[in-house]
Amino acid sequence: KKRREAKEWLKLKIPTSTDQTAEKQRNYITSLLNLDTWLADGRYDTGIFTGGSLAPRHEAWVKHIHQTWKTKNLTVKFHKESQDSWKTIFPSWEYRLWTDDEMKPFMQEHYPEFADMFGMLPFPIMKVDAFRYFILHHYGGVYADLDFFALKNFESYLDTVADKEVLVG
Repeated sequence: KKRREAKEWLKLKIPTSTDQTAEKQRNYITSLLNLDTWLADGRYDTGIFTGGSLAPRHEAWVKHIHQTWKTKNLTVKFHKESQDSWKTIFPSWEYRLWTDDEMKPFMQEHYPEFADMFGMLPFPIMKVDAFRYFILHHYGGVYADLDFFALKNFESYLDTVADKEVLVG
């Protein structure tokens, strides 16, 4: 019964323009954080999804590049090459390589209302996948996996994009 209630809550709380879009958003959010389980037990304030710490923070593109890895030591050659490509193509941007050990303290400091849920994600890759959204929300900028390479500076293109929230490519 509680799972059904949580799913009904998600249907009411996620504003969208079409039912198909709403269903995709609900499925994504539910799968990302396994909300149907955690919300159903009543331990979390569901109001956090309608504003508060998740309200938009940036009105312009922030010149930050974020990547994540297990440690600061990139032992795989193409990972180091990916890192170098971003630093070279975007020399004026701030670069940060986040490690697995930095995720939990970051969540506790900046998103304490999500720290418990984050800690319960069963696989490290699930934490990394969720973490990238939190760092982008908090700092802004661009996130790139270590198998993505910067081939051309696209800073001038970002200035033409009206929606400063998310750009996926």
